[in-house]
Amino acid sequence: MPFEVWRRIRCNLYGSINISALEDRVISHPYFQRLRRIRQTAFLCYVFPGATHTRLEHSLGTMHLAGKAWQRLGENQRRLLRTYSTKGQMAQQHKNSSQLSLWTAPVLQSTTVEQVLRLAALLHDAGHPPYSHSGERFLPSWGELAAANPEAPAYLRGYLGKQAQRGSGRASHEVYTAMLVSVILDDVYREHPNLEPKVSARDIAAIILSELSPAADSILRDYGAHKLCREIISGRVDVDRMDYLQRDARECGVAYGMFDVDRIIDSLALYLDPRAGEAHLAILDKGLAAFEDFLKARQSMFSQLYFHKTGIACEAMLNTTSRRVQGFTLPARLSEYARIDEYNILPTLVSAGQRLIADQQILRQYQLTLEDLVLHRRLWKQVYHHEEKVGLSASTLKREVEDFLRSANITFETVTSQRGPTSGATSSGDNEGSPYLIKREQSDTVSIHKIVDYLSFKDHAPSVIHRIYTHAKDADQARLGIKRLSLATA
Repeated sequence: MPFEVWRRIRCNLYGSINISALEDRVISHPYFQRLRRIRQTAFLCYVFPGATHTRLEHSLGTMHLAGKAWQRLGENQRRLLRTYSTKGQMAQQHKNSSQLSLWTAPVLQSTTVEQVLRLAALLHDAGHPPYSHSGERFLPSWGELAAANPEAPAYLRGYLGKQAQRGSGRASHEVYTAMLVSVILDDVYREHPNLEPKVSARDIAAIILSELSPAADSILRDYGAHKLCREIISGRVDVDRMDYLQRDARECGVAYGMFDVDRIIDSLALYLDPRAGEAHLAILDKGLAAFEDFLKARQSMFSQLYFHKTGIACEAMLNTTSRRVQGFTLPARLSEYARIDEYNILPTLVSAGQRLIADQQILRQYQLTLEDLVLHRRLWKQVYHHEEKVGLSASTLKREVEDFLRSANITFETVTSQRGPTSGATSSGDNEGSPYLIKREQSDTVSIHKIVDYLSFKDHAPSVIHRIYTHAKDADQARLGIKRLSLATA
C-alpha cells in the first residue's frame, strides 16, 4: 500500500486490513454501513446456520484483495521484464506490443488509480437490495429510476435514459451502486475538503458498469485501465469471487470453497491486446494449478451451496409473494432506497400487501407465506427436480407436472436456475473474457496462450435446473401424482 495507512480493520480471513484515510471516511458513511444489514448469502443461513455474514465484511475483503492484486501485478511485471529477454520475441507474436515493458506506463504506476480500484472493490455491492440477488425481483424499472433521481450526475442520467429506451425490464443493483458512490464521495469530500487523493465517482462507475467510460481527461483511459480494473474485480479470475467463495465456505462450515488465493494473486500478470491497445489480466504458469483449484471450488460451491434445494425453496416463496403484489417495487428514489434493509423489509412487504391485495383470503395467504419465510423457516418442499443440457429440447414431464398441479388445485412455484461454464469457455471453444496464461519456456522466453487450452479441470457443460416447490401440506399429494406421471411416461 503506497499511501499512508490510516488505520487497520481486523478480518477473520486475512488478519489486518490496511485502509487509507479516504477509505476510512467512505466506510463510515451511512450508505456503506447499510451493508451491515444485508446478508451476503440471503437465505442460505436456513441451511447453514453460520452463514449470517454480511455484504460489509465481503466488501472489505474484496478491497483488500484488489489492492494486493494491484501490487502483485506491478511486482510480477517488473520481475518478468528484468528476468526475460522477451521484448522482441513477444513483439513478434503480438504485433506492435511491448508486453513486459507495459508496466512502465504511468497509469499502471499511479497511486490514484490504485485508490480508484480499491474504492470500486469496496463499494461494488453498495446498491444491493435486501436479500441480495434474491431481492432484485423488487427493483423498479429503469424509467422509474430515472424519473425519481433527476439530480443524478449527467453520465448516469444518460445511462438510465438509454436503458429505459431499450425497455430492458427492471433496473440493476449495479446502477444503484453507481448512484450511491456519487453521493458518498460528494458527502466525504464536502465534509473533508483537504482529503487526498481526489477520486472521480465517474471513474468508479466506469469500473462497475461496463457500458460507461471514464471522464475524457481521466488517466484510466490509458491502456483501457478501467477495463483492467473491472477484470480484477469482476472478471473470470476476480477478487470478488476469491473473497466470497472462501468467506461463504468458512461461514457455512464446508471445505468446498477453499483454494490457495495467495498463490493465484502472486501469479497475476498483464498482457497487452495489440488490436485495442488495452491491458488485460493474465496468470503466470506457476499459478495454473491454483487457478484450477479456484475453478473447482466455484463449481462445487454452486452445486453444493448456492443451488441447494432448501435455499431455492426460499426463492420459490419470494417468487410467489412478488406476484401477489404486482406493482410493488422498492423505492426508486435513492435516499429512500438506502433506508431499506433486511431489518425493515418485512413490514415494507406486509404494508405493500395490505395496499395492493383486495381479496382478504389472498392477503392472508400472502402474509402467512412471508411469515413462514422470514420469521419461522417453514419452507416449501421440492417435489420435482430435473437438470438438462442447454440447447436440448425441454422435458415434457415438467409441463405435465405443472398441468397436474394446476388441475389438483395445488399452489406451486417453478424455479429455473442456469449453470454456465465455470472456466468461461463455451462448448464451441470460445473463451472470451477468460484470462490468458503466460508460459515460461526453457529458452528463457515467455509465450502467451489461452488458459483453457492448458486446463486439466473438467468443466460442467451449460445446463438448466428445473425445480418445482409446493407448500409442505401439499407435498405428499404432489409427489404421489408426479410419481404416477413418471411411471406413465417411462
